[in-house]
Amino acid sequence: MIDLAYTIEKTADFSKQLIKLTKKDRLLFLALKNRIESLLINPYSSKPLRFGFSGNRRIHVNGCFVLIFEIDDSNKKIIFKRVAHHDDTYERDL
Repeated sequence: MIDLAYTIEKTADFSKQLIKLTKKDRLLFLALKNRIESLLINPYSSKPLRFGFSGNRRIHVNGCFVLIFEIDDSNKKIIFKRVAHHDDTYERDL
């Protein structure tokens, strides 16, 4: 069993997107699950974002999709905010 260093928190927006993925694209959902598990061990293996997304980080999932999240080190949790196609990810603020 893997000892996870961080816990998960999901925004309402992320939860909705996750439900859609489970129904629409099972392979993408599984790839996302694997990425999340790796982030729980080492969240800093991702890229920090700037400008309107400052304070958040991103990691690619299956090439075309992006997972945006925030690291809360004081509470040892990762707050997942959005997963979407790269073209749609940065259209609106978090």
